[in-house]
Amino acid sequence: MFVGNVLQSGFTQRRFDGGCGVGRYGPFNLLALNLRVREVWVGTAEDTLVEVFVLFSSAPPPGSTLLVWAARICDDGWRLSGNFATIDTHGRVITRGGDYAPAWIAGRPNDTPPLAEELHSIIDLKKFLPSAACLRGAAALGLARVTDVLERPEGGYSYACDSMKILLGAAPGFPRHVDIPLATDCFPEIFRGQLMLVPITKGFAGSRMTLSTCPRALAVQDGFLPAFGVPVDSVARAIRLSEKGLEARPFLDRSDQ
Repeated sequence: MFVGNVLQSGFTQRRFDGGCGVGRYGPFNLLALNLRVREVWVGTAEDTLVEVFVLFSSAPPPGSTLLVWAARICDDGWRLSGNFATIDTHGRVITRGGDYAPAWIAGRPNDTPPLAEELHSIIDLKKFLPSAACLRGAAALGLARVTDVLERPEGGYSYACDSMKILLGAAPGFPRHVDIPLATDCFPEIFRGQLMLVPITKGFAGSRMTLSTCPRALAVQDGFLPAFGVPVDSVARAIRLSEKGLEARPFLDRSDQ
C-alpha cells in the first residue's frame, strides 16, 4: 500500500501470462497506471516508479494523488494488480463514484471520507496490523517447509514445520510449530508442502511460536516472495535486520547493482 502520483494512465487489453500451475487466460481490459511512489505505507515497492494494473476502473488524470493497494499475482508474471482511491486536495481519501466504503474509520459514518493522514496514523500505531507486521521485533528470519496444517481447539490453526535454514540474523533454535490466530479475512494461501518464512523472536526457546497477525506476507510461491517482490535468495533486498529487529524495506535495496 502506498501513496503515489499518476504519471500516465491508459487502457490495455491483454491476456494473463499464467504461472503457478495456471495457463494463460483472458484477454482482459485493464487500466495500466504508471505511478511515482511518494510514500510506502505497507510492504515493499520495487522502485520509485511502478506500474499497477486495475480491472474495471476509470482512468485518473495525470498528476492525481492516489492511495494504491496492490498484490503481485503469480498467474500474471508477478505484476502488481490492485485498486486505488483518490486523495483530493483536502487530503480526503475518496474512492471512485463517491463510494467511501473501502476506506473508513470505525465509529464514523461511512459517507464521511477519512483523511489520508488519519489512516496512515492508524497503521503506524498498529491498530491495524498488516501481514508484514509478523516481522516486527524478530531477531532472525528462517525458511521452513510446511509439513502439515493443523486446526487448534482454541481457534486458529498451526503450521507444522521442518526447518530449512536461517536467512537473516541468528537464532538459538527453530520452531517446530507456528501458531496462527483466527483472524477475519485471513487467507494466507500457505499449504502443506509449501515453503514459508518464519520470523523468530529474540531469545526464542522451545518448539512452538505464535504469530501476532495473518501470515500471508510469509508465503513463498515457486521460490518467490510475492509480498516483497524478490526471490527467496534475494530476501535481504526487501527485509533488513536493524537494532529494532526485522523490518520490511519501503523500497528494494539496489546498492550492489
